[in-house]
Order: sequence, then C-alpha cells, then structure tokens
Amino acid sequence: MKSKYSLILLALQARLAPVLKYIELDLNQLEIYETRPAVAFPCGLIRFTGQYRPMQLKMQWNNFTLSIKLGFDTFGNTSSLVPQVSREKALQYLEVEQQVYLLLQGGMLTGF
Repeated sequence: MKSKYSLILLALQARLAPVLKYIELDLNQLEIYETRPAVAFPCGLIRFTGQYRPMQLKMQWNNFTLSIKLGFDTFGNTSSLVPQVSREKALQYLEVEQQVYLLLQGGMLTGF
C-alpha cells in the first residue's frame, strides 16, 4: 500500500485492537442506520481531514487532522441516585476512552 492514510489506519487498528471491538473509517455508521448501527461496541471510527498545499518542484505539503469517534452501547445510568455498582458499570466508557488515549501516546505514527 502506498497511501499514507491506509498505512496510518492499519497502524491504528493494530494499536487499538486490544480495547476496541470494531475499528473502521468513519462513514457515518453511528448516524445513518435503521434499527442498530452496523458496528460492534465499543467502536472507533476514524476520519482524516485536511488539504494539500502545493510547494516547489512538484511537491505538496499535507496538513491533516485525524479524529477518532468512539461509540458505545448504553451501559446504564450514571446518576448519583443509582447504586454505586450500577454507576461504576455505566462509567466503563470513560475507562475505554482513557485506554485509547494511553495507547495513542508514544509516537506510534512517526515515520509517516
């Protein structure tokens, strides 16, 4: 593969696989569906946005943003009125978010 975005996507999939069940390009899977999104939860939907800027000698500069949308199945109520055990289960999405953050640290995308 020659596309930098393809290589970055594959690297992200390999890095995040221990935490997320479904990792794919963001094609609005969480916005456009009939009864349930066609993903496994928790999921990470990746989007690249940016633009190329021409430079000298037939070169281009690409400045892009990579975003990862995390999707979760509903775990429950986080209200202070529910039992502590129920709140802890409902807050599991924050644990997944923290794990994703930690897995993306350390320059995994250097060399691209």
